[in-house]
Amino acid sequence: MADVEDADPIVAAAHELARRHRLVGLARRAAPLTTWSQLPALRAWLSMARIAAGAAEPQSSSAAEWLLDNDYHVQRAILQIKEDMPAPFYRRLPGLAGEAAKGLPRIYALAHGLLHASHLQISLNTAIPFIERYQDEEPLSIAELWAFPAMLRLACLELLVTGFGRIFPDVAPPFEVGPDAAKSAAADDTECVSRAIANLAVISTIQWKDFFDRTSRVEAILRLDPAEVYPHMDFDTRDRYRHAIEQLSDHGGLPELDVAERLLVQCRANDDVPADHVGYWLVGDGRPAFEDAIDVRPLALESIGRRLLRYPAALYTAALFLAGFVSFVVPALYLALVEATAIGWLLGIALTTLPATILSVTFVNWVATLLVSPRVLPKLDFEKGIADDCRTAVVMPVLVAHPADVAALLQRLEGHYLGNPDPGLQFVLLSDHADADSDSHPGDADVEAALENGVKRLNDTYGSAGSGPFHMLHRPRLYNPAQSVWMGWERKRGKLEQFNGYILRGDLSPFSRTAGRIEALREVRFVVTADADTRLPTGVVNRMVATLAHPLNKASVVAARDARSF
Repeated sequence: MADVEDADPIVAAAHELARRHRLVGLARRAAPLTTWSQLPALRAWLSMARIAAGAAEPQSSSAAEWLLDNDYHVQRAILQIKEDMPAPFYRRLPGLAGEAAKGLPRIYALAHGLLHASHLQISLNTAIPFIERYQDEEPLSIAELWAFPAMLRLACLELLVTGFGRIFPDVAPPFEVGPDAAKSAAADDTECVSRAIANLAVISTIQWKDFFDRTSRVEAILRLDPAEVYPHMDFDTRDRYRHAIEQLSDHGGLPELDVAERLLVQCRANDDVPADHVGYWLVGDGRPAFEDAIDVRPLALESIGRRLLRYPAALYTAALFLAGFVSFVVPALYLALVEATAIGWLLGIALTTLPATILSVTFVNWVATLLVSPRVLPKLDFEKGIADDCRTAVVMPVLVAHPADVAALLQRLEGHYLGNPDPGLQFVLLSDHADADSDSHPGDADVEAALENGVKRLNDTYGSAGSGPFHMLHRPRLYNPAQSVWMGWERKRGKLEQFNGYILRGDLSPFSRTAGRIEALREVRFVVTADADTRLPTGVVNRMVATLAHPLNKASVVAARDARSF
């Protein structure tokens, strides 16, 4: 099979590079690339190149036109490289051993290797088999795969500088081109310029997230998650898991693939939810235990932070007391220095108590935001729609006094739907009559009819086959002896409790009138409450449900206490 694959020159080139490459020691990383370190000088070179191109002779007009018409691709590439490959990230890239390689990044050599093997024609269809064949011999790190598009841009910029410099010798190159770049630039000078710019445009159109998902060996292992959750998570959450793999690899000196494989072993040894999910051991409560299992010791500062965060309430209270004490010490020292009288002490303390308290609370809260980063909750990927087992009801508890109030309420419910038009969502009005001195009121029937007819109109507009996503559940008044009034039982809380009762037990008795195909609500797993004065942003319910559905966010009850919740 390998012989058949290697019949492709691109695949064969990748195999040959993998056979030749040797990495420097783990303690050393890649040497700085001249092109990368000279990006500011490259912008100055581009300005000079434009001037030279504007005064080009006829025999060099083709290359000049390419640069003048497409220089924005070059500028965009320079900015993108600076954004995608900052110095801390670059320092994580492994370098190649050998006198010729000079410790330059391995992924840089692969970028030039792909350019040369593809005859300066980059595409996703050439990049993926090239990288996959290389990894059959030598797996690449997560950082290297993410650096690949930036290295391709650097390689194209070197190709551009080399080709343009041969046509316009007076435009001095901002850096010395290495042997890999010289090999790629062996083509016709004008072709070097045109292909370099064309490739920069192509690189900007490639979906590099898809490239990473299809080429990362760590990603392939994580997708074997025994809980079968990882493949269904959104990209940001998966990226967070992969970053955790990188951290464990760096701290423990283990290859990333070994960490990922040990992770699967850990999950398979635990059948309980959520311990069977890879995220439990990477970003959840199981992280310390997994670190012990693979002999990884967290950094001292990180370890101290974890221990302190085990007692957040005590730590926060102690910080408030300390800040408050310091806030009182300063005015007390001043009063002692001026030898204030007893009355002076009383007045001084009285006047400084409120400002000192405000200052200490503000200071502690500010420091807390600096030291404790926001914790982003993991999410599933519901971009294409909410899963069938996560169907959700968006409920709007309302109090209706007059039939004229109904139109505005229905318009708000319709707005919620238009901003979140997912087939997995149901939209429900939970309505009560306004409080009254009796169980019925002359306008009650008109209010109920307006609600029912309004929901029917919405379903006729947005639904099909006599059904739709809109529903109404209306409750009668009950007498409240504590307030001596007829009202909906427990108002908003009562509506939600009785609505949950219908979902869980099918108990419809608390509701006197309904509209819509309410039996569909029995399939609902989550309920999102939106008050009548709330506007739901576009897609927010989808993202909220994607967060609620993730197993690491699932609430659990232990010993009659809510152990984990939102």
